Parts: sequence; C-alpha cells; structure tokens
Amino acid sequence: MTRRWWLLRRALLSFVALWAVVSVAFAFVALTDDPNEGLIRFEAAQTALAGGENVSAAVEEALRGYREARNLDEPVLDRYLAWMQSVATLNLGVSYRTGQFVTPLVARRLVITLQYTLPGLAVAVLGGTVVGTYAGLEDDDSLSRVATLVSYTTYAVPNFWIASVVLSVAVWEFGILTLTGYELDRGLWARKNLEKLVLPALLLGTGLIATLARYVRTRVLDTRDETFVKVVRAKGASRPRVARHVLRVAALPLLSLVLSNLLGVLVLGVVVIEFVFDVPGFGLLTLRSVQNRDLPVIVGVTLVVAATGVLGTFLKDVATTRLDPRIDE
Repeated sequence: MTRRWWLLRRALLSFVALWAVVSVAFAFVALTDDPNEGLIRFEAAQTALAGGENVSAAVEEALRGYREARNLDEPVLDRYLAWMQSVATLNLGVSYRTGQFVTPLVARRLVITLQYTLPGLAVAVLGGTVVGTYAGLEDDDSLSRVATLVSYTTYAVPNFWIASVVLSVAVWEFGILTLTGYELDRGLWARKNLEKLVLPALLLGTGLIATLARYVRTRVLDTRDETFVKVVRAKGASRPRVARHVLRVAALPLLSLVLSNLLGVLVLGVVVIEFVFDVPGFGLLTLRSVQNRDLPVIVGVTLVVAATGVLGTFLKDVATTRLDPRIDE
C-alpha cells in the first residue's frame, strides 16, 4: 500500500468519524427531555398564580415561546440539517444563555485553556520521557528507584485533590488569595491572568509526567535487552545515544499516548482544574453549557473535542508513514 493512498483513506475515515461524533452529540441533546422546560413550567405557574391568571394557559404559552426562541418547534430532521450546515460553515449561531456568538466564544475560551495545557503538556512530555528512560535503563540505581516511586505516587494521587490542598494551604496558612480569580476583562495576555495559570499548568503537567514516565519506563525495560541495544552498547555508545535508540522504538506508541492524554485533558481534566481554580476556559464553558442545555455551545465544544481527537489521530497517521517502514513509498 502506497503512503499517498493510505493517508487518503485515513483522511476519509477521519471525516466520517468527525461527522458521526457531531451527529451523536446533536441526537443526544435534541432527542432527550429538556430539563429547562421544568423550570419554565414552574416559573410560569408561579407568575400566573401571583397574577390570578389561568395556570395551564400561562404554562403552555411560556413553553411555546421557549421552544420557538430555540427552534425546538421545528421537525428534528430540519433542525439536524440546519445544524450540520452551520457546523460546516463554523456559523454555530448564538448562545441561548448569554446571546454571544458561539464560534468566537468557544475560540476565546479555548485559547485560555491552551495557555496552561500546552506548557503543561510540554513539561510532561519532556519530564516523563527523561524520568522514564532513566528509570528503565538504570533500574538498579537508587536515584532510579526514587524516580519510579515518585512517578507512581504522583500517578495515584488525583490532581483535583492536590489542587484543593494547595488552595487550602495557600488561603488558610499563608493568606494568599491570588491563586484564583481569572478576570476576562483584563485580556488574555494580561500578566495578572497569566500568573493565575501557572499553578494549573504545573498540576496538569505533574499528573501527565507520572503517566508518561510509567509508560516510557515499561517500554525501555522491554527494549533494553534487544540485540540492537546490546550492539550499540558494545560499540561504546554513551547513555544518551543508547536512550535515543531505545526511544525510537517507542516513538509511535508514545505519540499515541500523548494524543490520547491530550484528548482526555480536554474532555475531563480541564473541567476539574478550571472548576477548582475558577478559570473561565474551555472546560468551565463546557460544564456550564451542559448544565444550561445550551445546545449551540454544546455543539461548539463537542466539535472542538472531536476535531482534536480526529486531527490528532490523523497527524499520528502522518507520523506513522515516516516512522513505520512497513508502509511503502
């Protein structure tokens, strides 16, 4: 199979996967009961009782207005086709909750999240690779055993618990109140806001370092006794050179692990971190939109997560064509 045909097929599968994810997300929201209708009923009934109006008529009128404002009175197929057209043109409409345009809203919150996730991921990849490689090549060394113990301990402790402890100690023991409270009005690159993202980046990177270090150590232990490693050592190669040869074998699986971790961070990790530190980023926007049944924003954040997973997988496939000799030119 030629590289060009293989990549073309993977690109087509990526497009189908993206369409399927967006369609399932739409169906999950559009075909289930809307809990906001219960709130509308309650508020309309209270208003009608206070004004001496007909409760049933007032409730029906309120529900009709609510559904018309969100195009919920149209057939599901028409709504689906309209949404798919909007997704294709990145015209996702306006938020039901705030009235803001969804595309710039999601983009701005995503930038805030990337401001601490990308540095955290970079630190994690570098630190996890170094610690895991050293622990795997020098497992009889005391420093190697300490590195292994620290990585396993860090992996076992949830990041949200560490974040809560850090905040509690900072506030109650040292009186530090500046770790939270990101202010959108200051701007994305304001110094005060960037300072509040340092701790989330460190916590995120710490958890990922432990995961990557464990994996790299396992791969190194499986590979270090291979014939090609013995030959490299017999030639008098230095430790960094031996490590480079070993890591080349683990490059593709390691890349897959990094991409899966990035997707997991976008789906769950940032939600926890941003909730704890009150960072108005992508994760907190996702949480609020689900709580408020804000369909345009839900579709927007789902599209970002799906596109990240699909694009990341496709980039891994591109890397595979360069690193895997079994794929012909």
